[in-house]
Amino acid sequence: MAVIGLLASQKSYFQGLGYLLAYNVMFILPLIAILALASNRVVTTKLHQ
Repeated sequence: MAVIGLLASQKSYFQGLGYLLAYNVMFILPLIAILALASNRVVTTKLHQ
């Protein structure tokens, strides 16, 4: 919510946008990668062997 508050302020818009981008790179992209690997049948089959 703090990032949304920064985005609402015209002065700190780019700072908030930078924080939002950093958050997405550090937390959301690895989560998507892990979920994609976990749902891939080839990868899960190799892990079970």
